[in-house]
Amino acid sequence: MTRLGRPRTGPRASQRFRAEKVSQFVKLTGRYPAPLAARLRVLALEQGEPLWVLLVEAAEAYLSALPSTLKAHVQRRARRDVHALQASAVESYERELLRKAQKR
Repeated sequence: MTRLGRPRTGPRASQRFRAEKVSQFVKLTGRYPAPLAARLRVLALEQGEPLWVLLVEAAEAYLSALPSTLKAHVQRRARRDVHALQASAVESYERELLRKAQKR
């Protein structure tokens, strides 16, 4: 059984995310209608994938269906933002490690 929220390991692991730690991913939260949240959870469980993988694949499928000009615009803006988001996620992870070390 797959542990939700953790990247897979082994032969079925996603090549794209194998080397990354989920703890260093950017945290994204939101509020969703209960029926949608239930469908997403069940679909993730049925597929044997963490929910975040399902959301990545859904976003990529949505983006691939956009007109090419809009898709290019989104990709340009996302490339600009990704560096700042990654830096923020790493900083948060490091702060959490320091906080835990100080508690010891």
